[in-house]
Amino acid sequence: MAQLNSRYINKVFDAGVVEYNALKLPYYVMSFIEGNDIAKHHHLSFIPLEKRLECILNVCKALQISHACDPKIIHADIKPTNIVMNLRGDPKLCDFSIAQRAYSAGNSKTIDYTEVFSSDYSCPERKSGEKLTIASDIYSLGLVLYQIITDLTPPFDINKRLPSRHIATAPGNDKYKRWLPDLDAIILKATEKEPQNRFSSMNEFSEELHNFLTFQKVNCYQHRFKYDHYKYLLLHPVYATIGIVGTASILSFCTIAIISSSWVIQQSTDSKLMDALSGMYAKAIVENKNLSHITIKNGFDIIEAHSDASPGLIYQHSMALAKMAIKNDNLGHADAIIAYKKAISVAEPKDIALTTALLAKSYLANNQETIAMNIINPLLDSFAENDFANLSEAHAYLEIFESDVKYISAKYDDKRSDLELLKHIENQYGKQLTNEYKSLNYYYQAIELFYQFEGGNVSPSDGVLAEDYEKYFRPSLLQAQTLVNASLSIIDKYQNNANQRTISTENIKARILYELRDISEATQLAKNSTDKAVRLLDINDPLIQKSWQNQYAILRYLDWV
Repeated sequence: MAQLNSRYINKVFDAGVVEYNALKLPYYVMSFIEGNDIAKHHHLSFIPLEKRLECILNVCKALQISHACDPKIIHADIKPTNIVMNLRGDPKLCDFSIAQRAYSAGNSKTIDYTEVFSSDYSCPERKSGEKLTIASDIYSLGLVLYQIITDLTPPFDINKRLPSRHIATAPGNDKYKRWLPDLDAIILKATEKEPQNRFSSMNEFSEELHNFLTFQKVNCYQHRFKYDHYKYLLLHPVYATIGIVGTASILSFCTIAIISSSWVIQQSTDSKLMDALSGMYAKAIVENKNLSHITIKNGFDIIEAHSDASPGLIYQHSMALAKMAIKNDNLGHADAIIAYKKAISVAEPKDIALTTALLAKSYLANNQETIAMNIINPLLDSFAENDFANLSEAHAYLEIFESDVKYISAKYDDKRSDLELLKHIENQYGKQLTNEYKSLNYYYQAIELFYQFEGGNVSPSDGVLAEDYEKYFRPSLLQAQTLVNASLSIIDKYQNNANQRTISTENIKARILYELRDISEATQLAKNSTDKAVRLLDINDPLIQKSWQNQYAILRYLDWV
């Protein structure tokens, strides 16, 4: 490691052997890095896609040096925890402790790393004990790249979960939005199962990423004729216009040039906003380990100072600030109210309903019920009279449903049952619902089916005649079980409140299993769910108390059996 000189590789100063309890233990001394690993550093949505890819390019530079040694040094254990971001935002590649020289990388008889060091980021040939090559590091880095732009962690089939469909960093007007298929192609090639189908070198990998960032032709993307020419026309308007000058007027030239110039100016303005936010918050997280009220307020100030940025970009970052405020600050809902108001002021019509519902929920959490109802009553009346005009309204209704606001409203009067409305949303927007809202819909359908006879902490089947149980109740429970399983199966596809949603869903599943007379599995699931709540949630989270109540309810029913 001492021969690997790069600002992106953690420096090693010394190595040796120390005796401890009659054992001889190897050690090495390296520089201290204050910061987070690459995944935690990029978990926040305000860090732009461009910055994330530039970070991976710097890791590529480190690995190019490693692979250029004679003989080559293959890292063999690239994963987020082995790439640490320092306070300047530079990645530092660490832990070459199992790195192998090229001449011994495939000699599994000499060193067998297959079982001991395999991880979800390991290449297929590593897991099967085959020879490791440069392509092995390329595969692992491809998975790290996927994670830091989607917040999803392996294992998964990338072909079925393309990065562009799960990207967590690109707002609606991001300058790279049109070209995300290029990025898909780069990541898919880097993570090909067969080593010979991946990039031939780390240099080739980085060149393709650079092409994407500079809007050049990405060679591994199977281009379409119209796609290539549209990209050339947009990014090279002068040359494109000269090429068609024989058939186009000078006005066409000026129009294309003006549009292109405006696009470049707007992108520069947007980049300034993203740079200001990402730099300040990344530093705040490293230094404070969380986002304080003052830090979030500074975020508001930065957005105000860059009011000429694209409305879509301001909307995205305002929404991100609201979520972070709720999650990280004791006065979260007060800050969230400010952020949601800003988001509504720049929102597109299709986003108004959902943002309004979220604002109302924050007012409710802040004990400002009157204001919340004044905001949300018009939405509820519209849903009852005109149904859901777009996806945002369907998402908004699910948010309202979760907060029980509709039961507070004295005006809301929809002739359909809650279950009918939830099924209607599934039928109308099922394929368009985000994973989080799809899971929420299944969850509440299951609850409605479970509680359609009795509610509260009593057993719904208590006192029900055997023939009525088999004819009416059991079929309803089986439907609820199917829905709750569907909800659990997709929760891991999103990150926001995944722990809370999993615990809540497992709680109701335990109740359903009990009513289906699967007593053993019900009690075990209730216990596991409570243990998980205590382990993962803040001590003041009300879901912990609800989990204990759910477990107690099932155990109480057992006392009656």
